[in-house]
Amino acid sequence: MASSDEGRVDVEQPLEEDETAEPAVPAPVLAARGLGHQAPGRARRADRTKGTVFRPFDLAVRPGELVALSGAPGSGRTAALLSLMGNFRHSDGAVERAKTALGLVRGVHEPEPMLTAREHLGERLRLLRPVGLPTRARREERQARLADAERRLPFDPGTKARDLTPLDRHLLMIELARLADPAVIAVDDADVQLTADEQAELADALRATGCAVVLTVREATAYAPDQIVEITR
Repeated sequence: MASSDEGRVDVEQPLEEDETAEPAVPAPVLAARGLGHQAPGRARRADRTKGTVFRPFDLAVRPGELVALSGAPGSGRTAALLSLMGNFRHSDGAVERAKTALGLVRGVHEPEPMLTAREHLGERLRLLRPVGLPTRARREERQARLADAERRLPFDPGTKARDLTPLDRHLLMIELARLADPAVIAVDDADVQLTADEQAELADALRATGCAVVLTVREATAYAPDQIVEITR
């Protein structure tokens, strides 16, 4: 009796890909809906603008994107940035975030003047280490991560923070943020005291992390951001 091939599936033949299909869009690592803040006790006044820290806005940041929060001094952009990261309360809206880390935020998260860059990196690694006695493998991993971070710095790791240029302060804080393996890094005042060339260098360093980045600026041109969100009061 002759055999029949009816119903047979040839597993050696690969399925043809649909070249017209749209690539999958990655889920946001940071998303805000109607995020805003009214100062307590002032939001009930007739003139709400007097109690507004920053007006509500929406935002969705996907892996690897660089997003700029733009606004004039006093617009509330720093408060908005810290609210996105979970470091400042908000009265309106909601935020969903993956793991975040702060870069340089003056007055909130900045290097200690008398410590060297190497000391900052070593201290951060000690704070991030697992609970319990360090094993040989953990010590070796810590030394390797410390060496990698120092290698990426464009200045002597033995330099004290007080002697760093404004750009180098940013670069040190980026390396400290990277040690936490975040999905999102936040940087405040990314155009303050930096030339256009230095801003471009900082933009390159931020994109090289592979993380999503949210930064605040007055003028975002040098950063060629994937998105610009105007923050207002």
